[in-house]
Formats: sequence, C-alpha cells, structure tokens
Amino acid sequence: MAILLVIAAVVLSIVWQAAGILGSRPASLVRVSDKAASQLALAGTGINLTGMPSTNLVTDGSFSPLTHHAHYFANDGRPDEFRIKMTEARSHVPLTKDYYAGASFSLFRESLSEMTLINSGRITGYEAGIVSGKRELSILLESANLRWSDFAESGGTVYACGTEGALIKLPRDGAPEQMAFRFSVDLTAIAAGPGGLLAGDSDGKLYASTDGSYWNLITQASPGYAVRSIEYMDLPDYENGFFLASGGPGELFFGHPWGMEQLSFPLDDQVTALVKAGDGILYALGNQGNVASSSNGIQWQIEESLQSEEAWLAAKAGGGVTLFTGGRGELAIKPDKGAARFLDPEESLTESADLTEIMVMSSDKFVVLAADGRLLYSKDGGKSWSLENPFDESRLERFALFPSGDIFLAKRDGTIIQAELTAQFRFEPALEGGSVVSGDLMTLRLPESPKLNTQEISYVLREEALPAGEWALSGGASFVTSDDAREGKEGYDSGGSCALSYKKPEEDQDELPPKEVLFSVRQGISTMTPVNNPDRSYLDARLTQKLDLSRLVVSDTLPFYRLEFDVRVTGQIDGPIEVWFAGSLPTVSESVKIQGGAWQHRRITLLFPRGLKLDDEVWINFGFAGSGTLYLDNVWFGRNDDAPGALSGFLTEGKSAHADVIRLDSVPIGRQGYGEEFWSLPEGTGSAGGDDTRAHNLGAALQYVEAQGASPWLVVDLHATSGELAHLVEYLAGSPLSAYGKLRSRDGAIGRWTDAFSLIYIELTDGDGILPNDASRANYVHWIMDQIKAAPDFQGIRNQVFFIDSMQYDDGRSHTTADYHAGDLRLGQPLDSEEAFEETLNDWINSIPRRSMSGGVLVPELIRSVAFDYDNEPVRLVDAVGAVLADLGNNTALVLMDVNFAESVFLSNKDITGNALYTVRDLSGLQLLEEPALIRTSQAAKDQLEDPGRETEIESSRRVLFYAFGSRDVTLVFALNLDRSAHVVSIQGLNQQESRFELYDHRGNTITEGSWGRKHDEFTLLPGGVLVLRQGE
Repeated sequence: MAILLVIAAVVLSIVWQAAGILGSRPASLVRVSDKAASQLALAGTGINLTGMPSTNLVTDGSFSPLTHHAHYFANDGRPDEFRIKMTEARSHVPLTKDYYAGASFSLFRESLSEMTLINSGRITGYEAGIVSGKRELSILLESANLRWSDFAESGGTVYACGTEGALIKLPRDGAPEQMAFRFSVDLTAIAAGPGGLLAGDSDGKLYASTDGSYWNLITQASPGYAVRSIEYMDLPDYENGFFLASGGPGELFFGHPWGMEQLSFPLDDQVTALVKAGDGILYALGNQGNVASSSNGIQWQIEESLQSEEAWLAAKAGGGVTLFTGGRGELAIKPDKGAARFLDPEESLTESADLTEIMVMSSDKFVVLAADGRLLYSKDGGKSWSLENPFDESRLERFALFPSGDIFLAKRDGTIIQAELTAQFRFEPALEGGSVVSGDLMTLRLPESPKLNTQEISYVLREEALPAGEWALSGGASFVTSDDAREGKEGYDSGGSCALSYKKPEEDQDELPPKEVLFSVRQGISTMTPVNNPDRSYLDARLTQKLDLSRLVVSDTLPFYRLEFDVRVTGQIDGPIEVWFAGSLPTVSESVKIQGGAWQHRRITLLFPRGLKLDDEVWINFGFAGSGTLYLDNVWFGRNDDAPGALSGFLTEGKSAHADVIRLDSVPIGRQGYGEEFWSLPEGTGSAGGDDTRAHNLGAALQYVEAQGASPWLVVDLHATSGELAHLVEYLAGSPLSAYGKLRSRDGAIGRWTDAFSLIYIELTDGDGILPNDASRANYVHWIMDQIKAAPDFQGIRNQVFFIDSMQYDDGRSHTTADYHAGDLRLGQPLDSEEAFEETLNDWINSIPRRSMSGGVLVPELIRSVAFDYDNEPVRLVDAVGAVLADLGNNTALVLMDVNFAESVFLSNKDITGNALYTVRDLSGLQLLEEPALIRTSQAAKDQLEDPGRETEIESSRRVLFYAFGSRDVTLVFALNLDRSAHVVSIQGLNQQESRFELYDHRGNTITEGSWGRKHDEFTLLPGGVLVLRQGE
C-alpha cells in the first residue's frame, strides 16, 4: 500500500508540474486590451501554392516544344538590326549561327517613366562572334621575361597564370590584381570551379586554392613533364562538377581542390588538351595522335574516329561544335551528337605549322593560332580558311573566350588585351522612320523542338541510365516533332506531336545502331536496354519512357489505371501498334489497330497486378514493325479515378486549406520555358521541361480556390504578351460565347470566374531577375498593367482586380501605381529567443520599399511567400506562427505560406505549414489590437534558487510573445512560447464564458481544446507551442 501511495504521489507531482500548479515553471500574466493598434484591416492568411499533383504519370505526353525566352538590351543598331554586347546580356547568348531565326520578337523603347512597344515581328537572321571593345589592361609586370600560359574563369572573375609563378586576378568590373604564389615555378595551366582553383606547373605538380590567395601542393605527376591542361567539368545532370588534369605519359588526374587521384587511362600519350563538347562528351587529346572519350570523366575509351598521325595540341567547343587542332596543320571538327570529320585547309595557309590555340567564336567562326604566330580564320564553319586577323593584333601567344563573352589575348611581351563579343539580330518588319538605339529592349520567344535520327548520329554519346520522365527511342529509329493533333485549336494546341519513324536500311547502307540501344530524345545520352524493359525483337521501332512515379505522391492500393492517347500512322506499318508496360511488375500490354492516316483517340482501361508504389520501376512502350511513321500526341496515363482535363482527386476530397488567399504559383502565365497561353491548355497536358507540379491549367486551379472559399492570386511573369493578357481577362470575365469563355466552361466553370470571386489579385513579377534596373522594373509593371486594363472585358471587373508589384527595387522605394507591393520572408534561424524574433522582423521591415499613402494611411505590404532555410533543424509551430504574426497588422496585411501539394506530407496535413495555417485561421477582417499588457511574470523556482538576480534578464528578454486581433464581435489572442522549456500563462480581459481555447505543441498537434469557461485559469505552454483563445466566434 505504501508503494502505491508513493507512485500516486510521483504521478500527481508530474501532472502538477506539467500544469504549472507547483509554480516550478516560469509564468506570465497578461491583460488583453480591446483598443486597436492600427487602422489596418487584415486580408488574412493563405498559401503560396508552389505545386499541385499531376494526374498524368507520363512526362511530356503532349510532346510540346520547350519555349526559350530571352530579353536583350541594345548596344546599337539599325532600322532592321539589333546589336548586343554579350558581356552585358542578362540572358544567355547562343553562339549558333541563326539560332534565333524564326523567333517572334517585341521591341520596346524605354524612358525613365514608361515603356512603349515600337515594333514586333520575326527574326530573320542571327549572327554571333563579332569582336568589339578591345583595350589593353594595365598590369604591372614584375619580370621582363614574363609569358602568360593559361586563363580560367569562375563567378565573373578571370585568372591568368604564367612563368615565374605569375598569377593575376582580372575582375570584370575592377582593376587587375596581382596574387601571391608561394612556389617558385613556371605555371603552365589553370582552371577554376565553384570549389576553388587548380594550377599546374612545368614539372608535373598540381596546386590548389579555395580563392587564389593561398596555394597548396596537392599532387605530383611524373617529374619532368609539364601539366599541359586542366579543366573544370560541369556535366549536365550531375550535381557536382570535377577537375581533370593532365600529367606525364598515360596520366590523367580526377578530383577536386582538396584532392586529386590518378585514373585508369587507356592512352600512353601525354594529354595535351581536355575539352567538354556541347553534348556532354569529354575528350582527352594525346601528343601521339590519339584521343580518348568519356561520358562521366572516370571511364575512358579510345576514340577511333579522331585517330591521327600527328600530335593533337588543342580543342575547344562552342556553338554546337568541337574543333580539334594538332601538329603539322591537323584540323578536325565534330558536331554535337554527330560524327567527327577531318578538315583540309590549303597547305599554303598552314605550311605544316603546329596549331596550338583555338577560339570558337560561333558555330561558323573559328580562330586558330599557329606556333609561328600566324592566325587562321574561318567564317563558314571550317570549309574555307584565310589569314585574316579578326583581333587586329600581332605577336599573340595565348587567347581565351569565356561564356560571358569576354576575350583575353596574351602577347609575347607579356601584355594582355581584353575584348568582348557582340551579337546581331536582323528582323522584319523594319522600323519606320527610325532606328534601334542604345537601351532598346527586345524580347524573344523561340520554340525548341527536339529531333533525333539514330541512323545519322555518332555512337559516341554519354552512356548512362535514362532518367525517369525522359523519352527515348530504339537504335535505327528517328524522332521529330510534328504538327499537333489539335493544330490551330485555341486552348488545345500544345505545339507538337511525336513522329516516330523507321526505314528499313538499303543493302549498301552502313550498319544501324543496335535496336537494343536506347537514345534519349532531349538529353543526348544512350544506354543499353534496361533489364526490366526488354526489347521485343520482332518490332522495328519503339518509343519508351521510364515513368516518374514520384508523381503518384502516395502509393496506390487499387490496380486500375487508364491510358489515353491520340494516334495515327503513315507508311507500311505491319500489324497493330503495340503498347506495353514493363518493369518490376509483370508486363501489361495491349494491341491497337489503326486504320487510315487521320488522328484517332484511344482510351484503354488497364488492370495491373497491384497498385503502383513510389519505388516501383515501370516503363511505358509504344512499338511497331515495318517501315513507316507512328504519330502520337496527348499521351495520358493515370489512376482510373482521375481523368485528362480534371484536377487531381487528391485536391477534390474536401480538405480545407484554411486559406483566405491562394497564390497560384503553380499556374505559369508568361513564365520562362512555357509556351504562350500554356495556362489555357487542358489540365494534365504537361510541360516540355518535365516539372508538371508547376504546370497547371488556370481553370483547374481556380476550381480548387473556389472550393476553399478563398480569393485567387494570379502570377504574371515578364514573358506574357499583350494578346495573352487580353485573353487572360477574357477567360476570367468574358462572355460564355467568346472563345476563351468556352474554354472556361470546358475547364469546369459555371458562369464567369469573376462572378465566383469578389476580388482577384494579379501579381506582376520578374521571376528570373532579368531586368537590370529600377526604371525597367517599374516600366514593365506599368506596361503589363496597361495591357490588362486595355482588355475589352476589364472595365466590368476593374473594382474586383488588385494589382501587386513584386519587383525588388535597388533604391528601396516603391516605383509603381500598383495597389500593393509584395515580398518574401525567409527565416534562416529558429525563433527561439526574442532577439532571433526581432532580427527576423527587422530584416523583413527593412526589405519593404518605402510606400505611398492611400486614404491617409500607408499602403500595406503583402508577404507572398514564407519559407524556412534551416540547417538540419526542424521547424517548430512557434516558428511558423511567429513568422505569420510578426508584422501582421503593422506593415503587413496578408501573409502566405509555401505549400506544395505534390508532396505527400502536405496532402496528409502532417506538415507544420498546414498546422500553422489552421492555428492562425479566421484573421481576415480583424485589426491588430494593442499588445497585451504584461501584469506579472515570474521565473521557475529552480532558476530563482540558482540565480536570484535573473528576474531582470527574463523581463528584458521575454520567453513568451502575445498577440491580439479583434473586431467589434471577435477577439483572437495568441501566446507563443519561444523558449526551450515550458511556460505557464494566464490571460485576463476576455469573457471566459464566450471563449474557446486551443493548445498546441511544437509539432502543431492539439494537446487540448474546448470551451474556456471557468475550467482554466492557467495554461501550460510547452516548448515551441502555441495557445489560441477565440472569443465570439
């Protein structure tokens, strides 16, 4: 009996401790005031919808082109020509001749206050590789015999190395800076990457530095052999790049600045040059005329097609080609994904000279430096050569061209000349009565459609496993993008379809690549047939894709699925088209008979052995036998409960997001990489880029917003055209009989969307940070606003639409007449103290541009995104709720938190963001009240014993923060425990009989809730927890 009493006493003590009854926890008593702290009525809280699940498990099932957008500012021009400096371009400048030919353009002229469209049309020609802006750099030479040997670039800074340990840094916008190198050696090669720099000397030593200031010796190759080449390789689809470095005969080193290791290498040559081609293949050139190639930098094989009797000395890539040069005038060229061929310039030009340096200025302009100092120049892709000197400089010894467009020329006397490349666009129609002037802005839109003929490509491609979501075809077949199955139909035409062709080879034709080899359509890689996706030997061609089953979001329990696609055939196809699913499950297949050459729609219900799981491996295959072409479009495969054109069932299950406003970041309007009016295509169409979580139909997204009882926030990016914006307004508010009104009805709307929503926010943004200055940002915002306001259907909804400017201005001022400005709140540390809280709050307030007045009060700021950038530390409920409430009602009227429903944690309502939104619900329409007054506070009894003087410190650094919001009938009070220990709170000033309470732990789990009544005078807030009191709801 005594033991039971002891146990009961211990248990009761623990319970009292948790409830704060024993007074051993710190405690606070506050009183709530009903006085408003500001006149600002809150718009509430909501979600920034960064992703929604795709119903289509097939990636790029519409075979739409990838749209390339670009913005360029003119350096000068003519009525039909537009010239740019590569070094000043904020968009990538391609080096391929006529790359932009056929692109549509818009030409704008800016002033400090407005932007005007002065022309639009088509690009008729594009030329890169024009040298301009030449100047000599002021470098103090410490030796009269200094010779520069190599250049490297990283992060906009160029480095040059040379004899006697010479090393200089050449910042783009600063003066040359000599750098100390503590070894007395002749440097022969240098390369730079994100992790630092690597340099080599004339005796085979490799040195490394993180920033060029302090160098360490890390590797010794064979002594007596100079390090001829070092390159940093940033292979596509690899998260981390690496360095390659040459050594003595048969030596090649792989690694990073913190360590290099020698590879197993198939050549006995000393490597003289390293290069990465545009298709991702790496080449190592040898001094005995051999070349090795690799797809990953580790496994190497001899490249027979480039075998030479002369030593190879240099190689450079650019503009879709790689140029190789060697001893006694040897020259070869290899197009990306193509076969290498040797060039034969006139012997009188080369005179058997060694060709030591290369500059590929564009796909058709090459400069080659001979050992005797002469330059060879080609303007037609290597077909013909001359002794023309495009630099107009003599006694050159080294030169380099970097992706930024910067050119560096090293002369034999140690001087360095800097120049830059320019590019030129020709367009029509020409400007009438004027010419292009400096500062004019040209926007470009170019659809890029993949094509691949495996009968014409070199077999040397990057060999690696095909990634999920990538279309591939069998060896011997070809792929081109053809006309869309719904060509010309507004809101349906996605811009392309697949044309898979096979032609039986002629008797004298070269041997075709094996059918067992699969070739990636977009990425330029090849792979042997995966074990779980075997070829069907009786078929001549097939198209296959490993499904990205992360799109399932959650594993299935039911085995029923649906496949739909549009199909037609031409040529001599033998038998039916075969469709099958292979992988880790037993094969599921169907045969489809196609008659005639017209498009036909097919819908097939499939029964799998079981429901698909996230870690399954499943391949979809289409194949045929014979000679002909199979056309496919709008391939859709998904759960039987889902359907093309409809929102995912996950978002129609009636779960509340507790949002007043939903920002549709997952609907691309004018976004980079998406075609014009992509938002109007049926749900499930999919994007060419592969990320369908942010590629949704506007109507489907608005259905979700309407079901949540929220207001929509649309996001319009820079690349929206005036026509697209007019159609957007028509889609929202136009007649049901109009073209886009009919699309609205197709997407499930009953009536106009503007009848369903009392207000609509439209954000104007520069998602890629392209615009260079505040004037351009403001001008673009006003131009987009003007286009929307000029739409015929806008006047009827002008009181429902609120414009939001989300440009970030350098001078800290608001520059536009938009109704609101919005920014992002980023938390880099937990809110575990008042100091951390105040630091986060001050960072946010300081980021708010100085605003204008409306109705005698400052226009409030909106937070469009709250995100947490913690390192290995979980986000607590107090962090999320604290971020929402920190400035709400003071400077900020609306706070949105990032939510991605394409991730299972968000769909299951187990994420901290969803719990936080539930906790802070029902704030819309309320005002911030005066901060609850702290009447009394006390620290834990244990703390008082240990440190009697700690009371003052506790008062000055509060552990619990209190917020109150209210209206005439409703009051909400929040208590946030920032501390790592529990805290007892008591709250006065509310009617307990009319109030409810909710008590949450740090994960957002409800500890207890109910009517306040007289049951609770005190509440124990656990660490990171939140208390909510609701009166009058």
